[in-house]
Amino acid sequence: MQWLFSRDHEQIRLTRWYDQRRFEYVVDIAYPDGGRESQRFASDADFERWLAGWDHQLAPDRWSRSGPFFSNLDGSGPHALATPLDDGSATLLISASTRRTYRNGLHIFDVTLSSAVLRDQPLWTIALVTETSRTSKRVSIPGIHAIASASPDATFARACDCIDKWLLANPRA
Repeated sequence: MQWLFSRDHEQIRLTRWYDQRRFEYVVDIAYPDGGRESQRFASDADFERWLAGWDHQLAPDRWSRSGPFFSNLDGSGPHALATPLDDGSATLLISASTRRTYRNGLHIFDVTLSSAVLRDQPLWTIALVTETSRTSKRVSIPGIHAIASASPDATFARACDCIDKWLLANPRA
């Protein structure tokens, strides 16, 4: 998942992923000056509390959310997110989610895709990947949450490519 914060022509990018070895959520922060920082959280709730406080700390320096803010998508139907776009005129509408299965050899993955409508254009992203062939464990695959396409088929195909690359790099996975 990614969050973007902007001020003038500067941007701070937060990327959240799950560290399976340490069972923690990790947030990597990339600052406009090239600086980087990471934070670790024991639970999603801890991360959400930190993000709300961090967002509040940025506000006096004129930083504001400028990109999709995907959080706690439960697939219960459409709902607008309080996410102003660059021009402050629109919100992102989460409209659907779907699950697909991908098999690679002995590995079986459950891939959850989320649909959003952004300025009247569909946007499909990867919300969650779980390996169901072994332990039904959520897996963190580098780059998979950065995938966004106009169709679920294209998004799923790109997710499968990321999974293939991850499996090649991690043969014992």
